[in-house]
Amino acid sequence: MKAVRSVFFWLHLIAGCLAAVAIFIMSVTGVVLAYENQIIDWASRPAAESQPAGAIPASIESIVAGLNNGTQGPSQLVLHSDPSDAYEARYGRQRTVYVSPSSGDVIGQPSEGARQFFALMTQWHRSLGLGMQNAIGRGVADAGNLIFLLLVCSGLYLWLPNIWKAKAVKARALFRGGLKGRAREWNWHHVIGIWCLIPLFFVVLTGVVISYPWASNLLYTLTGSPVPVRGGPPGGPGGPGGPGGQQREQGSARGGEQRGGQAGQDRQQASAQGEGQRGQRGGQSQGAPDGQRGPARQQAQGEPAPPPAPTFKSLDELVGVAKAQDPDWKTISIDIPSAQQKTVSFTVNTSSSGGQVSNTQLVVNRETGSLQPARGNANTSLGQKLRMWARFLHTGEQFGWLGETIALLATLGGVFLVWTGISLAIWRAMAAWRRSIDPDVKSGPSVEEEAESAS
Repeated sequence: MKAVRSVFFWLHLIAGCLAAVAIFIMSVTGVVLAYENQIIDWASRPAAESQPAGAIPASIESIVAGLNNGTQGPSQLVLHSDPSDAYEARYGRQRTVYVSPSSGDVIGQPSEGARQFFALMTQWHRSLGLGMQNAIGRGVADAGNLIFLLLVCSGLYLWLPNIWKAKAVKARALFRGGLKGRAREWNWHHVIGIWCLIPLFFVVLTGVVISYPWASNLLYTLTGSPVPVRGGPPGGPGGPGGPGGQQREQGSARGGEQRGGQAGQDRQQASAQGEGQRGQRGGQSQGAPDGQRGPARQQAQGEPAPPPAPTFKSLDELVGVAKAQDPDWKTISIDIPSAQQKTVSFTVNTSSSGGQVSNTQLVVNRETGSLQPARGNANTSLGQKLRMWARFLHTGEQFGWLGETIALLATLGGVFLVWTGISLAIWRAMAAWRRSIDPDVKSGPSVEEEAESAS
């Protein structure tokens, strides 16, 4: 048992020293990014709150039409149940503007300074400041995150005392007063480690799933779910730049060429046949009156009459259907449909903290106003659900501001774990150096004994 513990200890120490800088940077930036959405919203709040009290909201249709500049319209519109909150019109990931619910006018946009600051923090968090497209920075950050997971798991084993007694457990689970130097660092390292263990484990584990395609694929394999081959996130399974994505794009290109060539031949054959048929019918239709010639020619060719254009309900009526599904809604996100799209998708959130766990996906038929099964929900595998959870569990957003706060505290704990761990490593190195100079120097009590002996 002692030999096993020694192996775990040295692996923990060496791995921690190797990845300390990467883990420290990711932990510090993780703390800064914890309340990113709230801080950006707070920085932009004066514009969002400048709504006349008791004003009658403008129609959704007119707002969407007014936001369409002829070349690009919003891809999503977010409504808030609080009348004092402005609507959010999102143009993909590039731009977001605040819109007055009463007039439909653009009244502001998120603080550019805050957005740039958090974009910089995200760059440091994901690539250690070397750039989002920098393979070295991303690789080192991903490896540091993987090593952090190993440190969390091995740290639990090393936390267990050799002999279970109240004094030993107390020294590892509670902060002790009167400690100095290495004894204080040892106490902090153990106390912070055990109290942050569970949330930190999930934060780091989900980070590994996000970082590595093999980890994401393993998630599908362990749950018995098929690995998605299309629609994956960038760099992920089946996504652009991810496993299977390039092959699928090449296959699509080749298939498009083949379909294009075949379609061209078909059109030529159909054109030739049509010319022959028109030539045969030409003599029969020359004496027909002008008013009957067009319909007769259509009927002779067997061409069906064009179907009538569908009549869609207004977005305001469809939003009413979404609101009726849950009167306690807080926000409703509308995926703006194209002109000919027969359904519109809604995301209804009922949590005042904005947690992803409170989201409900709705799909409404634009012609009838009836609900349809949400796209993908019926066929979503357990692996896909867990993969989506991993993204928001990593930041704590899955459970709103409470989850974000827990993630923040766990990540802050990671900062102190790196600090105290490196400090303990330096103390150990200095003691080894002193013994190498003077072999007769007495080592004294161990750091564990110092921490346990404190009152």
